[in-house]
Amino acid sequence: MSGSQQLLVIGAILLFSLLTINANRTIRTATELTLDAEHIITATSIGEELIAEASARYFDETTDGTNIVSVNEFTPAQSLGPENGESYPNYDDVDDFNLLTKSFDTPRLGQFTANILVEYTDPLHPDELTPSKTRMKRIRVQVSNPSLNQPIV
Repeated sequence: MSGSQQLLVIGAILLFSLLTINANRTIRTATELTLDAEHIITATSIGEELIAEASARYFDETTDGTNIVSVNEFTPAQSLGPENGESYPNYDDVDDFNLLTKSFDTPRLGQFTANILVEYTDPLHPDELTPSKTRMKRIRVQVSNPSLNQPIV
């Protein structure tokens, strides 16, 4: 084999190595993006599941099957949470979920942790929290996982 042929072979090996490195980099990036999306979708599903579960309960302890006319009868904001003797999953009203932390183990993505906060909001401005009793409560679920850059809210 002559010197020029050796240079061509070395050049071809070098070019093939560069192509292989770029292909591996592209595959790794695509895999990371897929896993990130899977984490986000799983966290969102967990959050939606908990919101649906809480929403299926009575609005307040005082409204368990009865019609309440006055908001003064609702649970005070500082008392939102499970009543004495209540524990998850046997909650009967929405605000029992306040300050609940629940873990979800997944076989592929590890453990997700959900933190729930239930607060009264202003019916005219739902994004504004209020310490007063109102006919509107906000359920805020934050789901985290070690692989997520930031929690999903």
